[in-house]
Amino acid sequence: AKDCEAHVVATLVRDIDLKGVELNPAQSFNGTFNGNSKELKNWEATAPLFRSLSSGAVVRNLTIASSCSYGLSEDSEPQAFIVGVNNGLVNGCTNEASVSYTLSDAVTPVDRIFGTLVGECNNKVTDCTNLGNVEIVLSAQTGAQHIGGLVGTFNSPNKTVAVENCTNQGNITVQANAPHYVNLGGVCAQGCNGTPVIESETVSVGSISACVNKGEITLVVSSASEAESSNVGGVIGYAEGNVVSCINEATGK
Repeated sequence: AKDCEAHVVATLVRDIDLKGVELNPAQSFNGTFNGNSKELKNWEATAPLFRSLSSGAVVRNLTIASSCSYGLSEDSEPQAFIVGVNNGLVNGCTNEASVSYTLSDAVTPVDRIFGTLVGECNNKVTDCTNLGNVEIVLSAQTGAQHIGGLVGTFNSPNKTVAVENCTNQGNITVQANAPHYVNLGGVCAQGCNGTPVIESETVSVGSISACVNKGEITLVVSSASEAESSNVGGVIGYAEGNVVSCINEATGK
């Protein structure tokens, strides 16, 4: 992937097999990327396809095939298969790949954001689906962890941010042996504006609406005190924004 100007429109005309290919992510994308209902296959991802989308950028109709995998990095950069930080629109995309990863004792303690499709959403994610299971083991003190089935976090002080009409069917499991803090959700881990909440004020940082979770959402911790500092939800783990017309069809643990 390469950085592009706003007028660039790229359309996939066939599936892309990335076996053995070292794919360098675009640092910033300003155009339109139409996956055209095609797949990326056999991709061993360690960073998003696009590290960030600009406010006018669009990524749509792209599928991450079940043959792909993702290896979490040690830094705090928002991580996902498709977009790390989304300031544009991600629409109609699907993840079929399962993610299974253990962060060992040697990993640097950092706050981590991960969603299969989008790490951090600062604009819109619509009509997207996750079918893959996510299993993450945190072996040591790792900092705050925000793990979502589709989206890691949505984060903005305005009402335009939205995660809409998205569905998670994958099972999302985090085993935290010594966590600092965990937010875990089937569609999204956290919706937050990054500033303290004043209880007497109405806080709105966008919304998650018309979303459905069908996967089992499970957090396994080593002590009761760690569970008390974590937030687990079928659709979203922790929300300061609006949660509207969402359905959870599975249990959380």
